[in-house]
Amino acid sequence: MNVNMISLFQPEVSINPLAWLKVEKNPQSTNPLARPKVRKNPQLTNPLARLKVGKNPQSKNPLAQLKVGKNPQWTNPLAQLKVGKTPQLTNPFIRLKVGKNLQSTDPLARLKVG
Repeated sequence: MNVNMISLFQPEVSINPLAWLKVEKNPQSTNPLARPKVRKNPQLTNPLARLKVGKNPQSKNPLAQLKVGKNPQWTNPLAQLKVGKTPQLTNPFIRLKVGKNLQSTDPLARLKVG
């Protein structure tokens, strides 16, 4: 057998980086795939790697901050919506509880059938 062929299978002299790579265990590797642990590496530039829905207020991805009905800073009104519970919204149907909303300008909002 050729001596040069044998040396290719020794990790310390191999030119193939996969021969010495342990995925997620080698912080000195220049190959980024050797290091990441999804949701555990805050230095990753991919926001999905850090994302826990409703748990990451620093994320630039708005879906990371969203808890429906729980995030008053959210600009989508459906995120704040609890039917009959959000008086700041401008859509009267969101505030409407039939027979319970005496401040509504819509007469059907004050109506109790019978």
